[in-house]
Amino acid sequence: HYTAFAKQQLENRDTKFYFSKPEQRGFIDELNFEASGKKLAWEFDAQHIDICKVMLTEPLRSGEKIVITTPFRVKIPDSFSRLGHVGNSYQITQWYPKPAVYDRDGWHPMPYLDQGEFYSEFGNFDVKITLPKNYVVGASGNLQNAEELEWLNLIAEKTAAISEFEKSRAFPASDSATKTIHYILENAHDFAWFADKRFHVLKGEVTLPHSGRKVTTWAMFTNYEAHLWKNSLEYLQDATYYYSLWIGDYAYENVTAVEGALSAGGGMEYPTITIIGRAGTAHALETVIMHEVGHNWFYGMLGTNERMHPWMDEGINSFYENRYFYTKYPGRKWVPGLQVKGFRRFFDIDQYKENYLSELFYLFTARQYQDQPISMTAEAFTTFNYGAIVYSKAGMAFEYLKAWMDDSLFDQSMQRYFEEWKFKHPQPDDLREVLETASGKNLDWFFETIIGTDEKMDYKITRVKKDKVNNLHTVRIRNRTGVAAPVPVDALRGDSIVKTVWVDGFEGKKEFQIENEGFQEYRIDAGRSTLEFQRKNNNYRLRGLLPKVERFRFQLFGSVENSERTQLFFTPVLGWNHYDKTTVGIAFYNHLLPHKKFEFELVPLFGTASYQFAGIGRMGYNFYTKGSKIHNINLSVHGKRFSYGLLPEPLTYSKIEPTLIINFRKPNARSHVDNSMTLRSVNVWQEYRNFFRDENVFRKVTERYVVNEAAFHMNHKRAINPFRWTVALQQANDFIRTFGELNYMLTYNKQNKGLHVRVFAGAFLWNNRDAGTLPDARFRLNFSTGREQFQKDFLFDEFFYGRNETTGFLSQQIAVRDGGFRTLNNFGQTDKWLSTIHLSSTIPGKIPVRPFMTVGAFGQPNSNFNLACELGISLVILEDIFEIYFPLLSIVQVSLPNGKQARKWYPGIGRDESENLYRDLKYRNLITFQINIRRMNPFNFLRDFSF
Repeated sequence: HYTAFAKQQLENRDTKFYFSKPEQRGFIDELNFEASGKKLAWEFDAQHIDICKVMLTEPLRSGEKIVITTPFRVKIPDSFSRLGHVGNSYQITQWYPKPAVYDRDGWHPMPYLDQGEFYSEFGNFDVKITLPKNYVVGASGNLQNAEELEWLNLIAEKTAAISEFEKSRAFPASDSATKTIHYILENAHDFAWFADKRFHVLKGEVTLPHSGRKVTTWAMFTNYEAHLWKNSLEYLQDATYYYSLWIGDYAYENVTAVEGALSAGGGMEYPTITIIGRAGTAHALETVIMHEVGHNWFYGMLGTNERMHPWMDEGINSFYENRYFYTKYPGRKWVPGLQVKGFRRFFDIDQYKENYLSELFYLFTARQYQDQPISMTAEAFTTFNYGAIVYSKAGMAFEYLKAWMDDSLFDQSMQRYFEEWKFKHPQPDDLREVLETASGKNLDWFFETIIGTDEKMDYKITRVKKDKVNNLHTVRIRNRTGVAAPVPVDALRGDSIVKTVWVDGFEGKKEFQIENEGFQEYRIDAGRSTLEFQRKNNNYRLRGLLPKVERFRFQLFGSVENSERTQLFFTPVLGWNHYDKTTVGIAFYNHLLPHKKFEFELVPLFGTASYQFAGIGRMGYNFYTKGSKIHNINLSVHGKRFSYGLLPEPLTYSKIEPTLIINFRKPNARSHVDNSMTLRSVNVWQEYRNFFRDENVFRKVTERYVVNEAAFHMNHKRAINPFRWTVALQQANDFIRTFGELNYMLTYNKQNKGLHVRVFAGAFLWNNRDAGTLPDARFRLNFSTGREQFQKDFLFDEFFYGRNETTGFLSQQIAVRDGGFRTLNNFGQTDKWLSTIHLSSTIPGKIPVRPFMTVGAFGQPNSNFNLACELGISLVILEDIFEIYFPLLSIVQVSLPNGKQARKWYPGIGRDESENLYRDLKYRNLITFQINIRRMNPFNFLRDFSF
């Protein structure tokens, strides 16, 4: 449990290994190192139990060699990561004692990690495997058994003739007879093998573009996705051909892909062989196969240190993955599954080429300033950034470099890099030296800024001055961030690029002249080859009154950001509450993905029963800081208006809430601790019916009140025993109160089962309010619907379907606030203090039922101490969103002014010694429910998505 792998799994919020049983986990033991017939002393690493150090009897000098041997026993685990088995399917990787690499930087002993691949030394492998005879094996290297090869060829012939595969995935019985198969592999730094009795086999070959040498291709797969794997040889052969064409010929004799079970991503590469997980579609399968085959160059033949420099493999390989699809499928757009052009145009995604998903991933994290430098070590990245930065941004960076150098020069440089450094473990400086020598230019901007920092690149066209006499345009561009990287400025006619001018990197402003050839628009990086952070300022049209303002697009539902349009999205909206009845309206918003600094959602509605206008809205702006303890400040204004009563006329409430949220910077990017502070001023206009005695009539009155709140929030989203807490201070004209809430989960198992604990405590620091005045800020055991003058949700934060109901089904809706009791009662309300603890526990299995118990105490003017408790069960449909509660027993005991005790039992049994005082209590506690509409808001999800 305490290996580096185990710790990282928890950091990545994966509890499968943490809760595994000892028999599910694996190990290597029975080590006994010897050299020249003498035993060698060895010891485990003090920090990592999967690393050991062997002491030689004499120093090994440069140029000398030594033969070290050891037996070892492997206990094969369940498939938690890469090595493992699922049933009788075996993935045998990282399975032998592997010597650490010694290079110019010294030794590199590395513990096994799931996120963070390997650095191993080149050598020669001679491997013999004995196993039941009916197993089909795919392995690194070259099979030496003629009989086994003939058997595989026969299976391949049968597989090629199959038109429709069976659906059975059952394992046949193992053959009682065994076989020993022999593999040899030279100049490789690892050896892996995979065995399954159910494998189909396909066999082909590809001719390499430079040498003309033929390479054998193998595909091995089960019935699971056999209909997709029928074309897998094409993917293997095309990948091998194109990578050889662009980088250098493949060095080995075989290239193999096998289908298998693994937990570490969609596929995993090893020398000459790759294992592929479930794909789902033909495009996904081709993507994973060709990507993993590509690793044979950077991970395989070059042998870069992926733990220290993951971008040198994953990033460069992702660039070639994108290039593969540009070349093989020219003109194909992103989201290739959406082939209906009208559909793509409707959602405004037809403009984007296939690699736009990489740009979107990068922008998703970068626009929130949660990205990390490409150059970081593998284990330092967040889980999301490992994909968004190491794969996506780094791949885009090399697309950028290729566009700047031009295809021919870039290819010559990468081929030279491959030839000089294959089988030698190149480092970043080695790659840089080759590229600078080839280009004849300094690449500080690329290696030190684009690769080495998380600085954002953002150029803007500020002006185009026309010289009609000389037919010249003077284009002025401004660097908005200071990243002095070269930038292409394209001149367009229509949507076609007519001319491109590359401007060397600079700070501040710069101008250049270009002869006008009937251009209609200038655009920075129209081909989307750079890492432009904000493309909305890249356009300058030569016609129209507002040349820098993009054309307007009013769009149903929405799409990703279109840098060539000013986008406003809209969606028809239907809602319902008991007073407005059906509400109809339209949601207007300016964002989906990626994030913008300025975002708004406006949802005007009309009540079909109340004939009142209603709705919700928010507009906010994010300010991001750099190098301080504050990550960002969000300044926003929220609004809300609905009816909450109908008889004899509609009653409404309106709310305007200016809010300032300060999100503090994490101690490191991988931390699961979020700290924030909220400052808000809640302005409420509440209508209610008041009796005027001098006129003897009820009349509708509007009362305004303001409550100011300061709250600090901490959320520790660790995988085991997560918790969060809030402390808040609220102030109004006639009271000051404070409260704190702690939510803790004691985790039982990997299904996220556990004991949920909620503790609440609140007290008035000063209270000068009169009974019956607004706002009614008393603490309550239960937060539910209520009468018009006594709104329990006095800040109107919650959405209640029947906010003013005291009877009927809608009165059963509650919100888990204040005391958090699930039972409805009016006993537990206090303007002194309140404290409760709520316990609920999941039960084994998948049944979404939890028993719960809540106990509490509170003070009242006539009594310092009153008790309450409840027992019940809950049905959890959606955690914290939709839950149904079945109270079984609830008791509230309070002290009366006359010194007696009043005790109320729920539901509807027992005795009540104060019936006259509390006769409004009804038998209505058979069921309550929570529907948290705020948590269901898709804008909240997109805005609050956490890495």
